[in-house]
Amino acid sequence: MEWVDYNYEAYLSLKQIDEIEDTKGAFQESDKKYKRLLDNSKYIEDEHNRILAILEESLKKINSYEKLILEAQQEKNSNRSLSKFDSDINKLFEKVRYFEGNQIAEEIDQQYY
Repeated sequence: MEWVDYNYEAYLSLKQIDEIEDTKGAFQESDKKYKRLLDNSKYIEDEHNRILAILEESLKKINSYEKLILEAQQEKNSNRSLSKFDSDINKLFEKVRYFEGNQIAEEIDQQYY
C-alpha cells in the first residue's frame, strides 16, 4: 500500500511540475508580448514627439510669415500711391480681360486669372 501511495504522490508531483512548466511558458510568452508592446509604445511616443516638434517649428514659421504679411499689408495700405497704383492695375486688367483674340492680352489674362 505504501508503494501505491508513494507512486500516487510521485504522479501528483510530476503533474504539478508539468502545470508549473506550462504556467512558466505562458508567462514567458506574455512577457515577450509585453516587451514588444512596450517597444512599439516607445517607438510611437518617439514618433509622436518628433511630429510635435516639426509642427511646433512649422507653427513658429507660419506665425513669422503671418507677421510679415500683416506688416507688408499695413505698409501697402498706408502708402496711397501704392493703393492707387494697385487700383489702376486692377482696372487695366479688367479692361484687358475683354480683349478677345489679342494674344498678348490672353497670355496676361492666363497669368493673372
